Parts: sequence; structure tokens; C-alpha cells
Amino acid sequence: PEPGSSPSTPAAPGSTRCRRPNEDAAIIEAERLLAESGPADDAMAISIDLLSAKLAAELGRSSEALGLLNEVLDRHPSSVVALNQLAMLLSSESGSCVRAVEIAQRALTIIPDNPSVLDTLARAECCAGRLGSAEQHI
Repeated sequence: PEPGSSPSTPAAPGSTRCRRPNEDAAIIEAERLLAESGPADDAMAISIDLLSAKLAAELGRSSEALGLLNEVLDRHPSSVVALNQLAMLLSSESGSCVRAVEIAQRALTIIPDNPSVLDTLARAECCAGRLGSAEQHI
């Protein structure tokens, strides 16, 4: 614990208890692996981009995460993982909720009844003020 805190005391924003130092290192390592991968390693490159996007989003770097997810979708428009991550990210940003619903619905057309995508769709619909629709997907 930090000085003056106990294990049950919530950590103050920005405190060392809230930081995850390995996440920056993970992004750097993912970028290094991506730089080393060749054209034959497209699946690996996509996996690294998806992981990097997830870590960037968790670190509050949404524009970086959006860019990575859009790059994956440019190469593989049917990537349900990328569509789901993008919809989840957009559902946490005001003004992007309707787009998040559309993207989650697109993912469901590729893999119907996917529990992860249904959860994301419910979250996006809730964000868009569509509570009745959101309840149907929970």
C-alpha cells in the first residue's frame, strides 16, 4: 500500500496502485513483433494489432485503439473480434453509440448468437438509449 493507505482504502486516481506498468511494455513488444513479421505472418500481425488495440483502449488511448482496429478491418472486414472490440470502444464514447450498435449488428450477421457480441450489442443499445432492445440481448 501507499503511505497513509490501507489495503481496503481505494487508490487515488493516478496513484501507483492504479498503474499497470507492464501494459506499456506489452504494447512496445507487440509493435516490435509486428515490425519483424513478414507478409506470410498476416494472422500474427492481426493478432498483435488486436492485442495492441485492446491495451491502448485500457490505457485510455482510444484514438490509437480506433486506428488499429480500423486498420485490421481494412484488411479483414469480416473480423468479428475487431468489429466487437470497435463496437465496445465506441459504446463508451458519447456520440458514437449508434455507430457502435451498427458495428455490433454487423458482427452478429457474421456469427449469429455470439455471446460476446450480444453483450456488446446490449451495451451499445443501452448507450444509444434503446433500453428495450438492450434487454433482449442480455
